[in-house]
Amino acid sequence: MTYIVIEESDRLDWALKKFKREMIRSGLLADLRK
Repeated sequence: MTYIVIEESDRLDWALKKFKREMIRSGLLADLRK
């Protein structure tokens, strides 16, 4: 399962971009599209 750790001071847009990068790297996003 893919997860990211964010701090309270992190911006939401940055956290979402980081999460999307991790999803692409893990290949999970491609599996969901099938």
